[in-house]
Amino acid sequence: MATLRPRTAVIADAWTAAEIDAPALVNKKGLPLARTQKCLLDPLVFRPRERKHLAKALLNPADAAEMYQLLVDSREALSWTSLWYLEFKEMRQALGFSEGNPQELYYPRAYELAITRGAPEGDVSELVSALLDSIHTIGPSTREVMEVLRSKETHDYAEKTWTSSWYNRRVPPQTHGLSERLALALLDQSGERLEAFVATEDVRAIAFEMRDQEGIIEKFLEAIVPKTQTVSLSEKDPLVPPELLGSAFLPLDRTIEQRVRAALIRHRDADSEVGAAEIVIEEIERAVDAFGLHDARSQALFLVGTVIAPQLTPLLHVDSDDVGAAEGFVGELQQRIRREAYVMHLRRQLCAGGAIHADQTKIVADLQDFWKPWLNRLWSRLHGREIRPRPPAESPKELLTGITRSVILDHRARIRKSLERSS
Repeated sequence: MATLRPRTAVIADAWTAAEIDAPALVNKKGLPLARTQKCLLDPLVFRPRERKHLAKALLNPADAAEMYQLLVDSREALSWTSLWYLEFKEMRQALGFSEGNPQELYYPRAYELAITRGAPEGDVSELVSALLDSIHTIGPSTREVMEVLRSKETHDYAEKTWTSSWYNRRVPPQTHGLSERLALALLDQSGERLEAFVATEDVRAIAFEMRDQEGIIEKFLEAIVPKTQTVSLSEKDPLVPPELLGSAFLPLDRTIEQRVRAALIRHRDADSEVGAAEIVIEEIERAVDAFGLHDARSQALFLVGTVIAPQLTPLLHVDSDDVGAAEGFVGELQQRIRREAYVMHLRRQLCAGGAIHADQTKIVADLQDFWKPWLNRLWSRLHGREIRPRPPAESPKELLTGITRSVILDHRARIRKSLERSS
């Protein structure tokens, strides 16, 4: 049987064997920096999304040989990338830019120049200066946004918005039959009823009732899934407006600062030139809407997720007295998670009373309360799509399945790092 080796060790050996001369991409030992792997090697050289066998935590000799050959083929380009990066870094200092991590910002651009232009020749200061301007002038800086967020004007605007739109909003009850419709939608294997459900605006009433009464979500869940674990959207019940500054974990407790920082990243990714004040005001106004989301479809999808999330119990037996076996679409998601090798291993360990590795305790906690990372990921995805609006390219089932896959991939990545550290 072929000997398997940790991916990080394979990359280090392959880099050394390929004799790549790229001082700006390595540490004192001559091995690739973590950001070299993250920003250059994985996305541009190894491309594990296309070569899935190279994404595994443990690689066989054939995989190692392939990685070595890919580095040999890219030897010249990586050497030139190192030279271009130094040009970027020198010009950054000359122009006084301080925003962002230089390696994350410039490694990909340096590689692009290496591929298209080769090594830097002659005076390239004008070209590099123009590229730096384009990188650093798209949208406001984090510092500018935080200055606006901390200002008295923003504080006063938020207080005025909470008074006029949070506490004074009254929506007639429209929730009759809502739980029954959602329960049937989740049992429908075709997904048609779920698609119809997320097209309704009735769910807004649920969100607004949470500001007036305690236990609204608990009652709604009880009507659909009598035996389920508790789920919290906020530490406050009834719901109160989010804080302006700081951070919070639960989806509806996210501070305006957290929402603004996430929005800023999305705007930059879209090359949007929106101003700092505009971003802050938009997030304050979005926060007063149902579930902190403007779009009715997003609001409905989040309510659907709120019902699904507590039923996802990877570490419990399906015949547990605490949580019944999930059916329909929720059952599909449940089985997908439970079939993961790392989940089965941890479930066996817990059932047998075996010891859990210290590096895996956080993953066990995530699996025991799977609804927490799952709901946070869902809210973030919906929030991000509102900032960069586009027609929904996927069905509700596809979106919710994607959220599940995303949490699983995050767990796999953390386990892979744990294996690499222990090696």
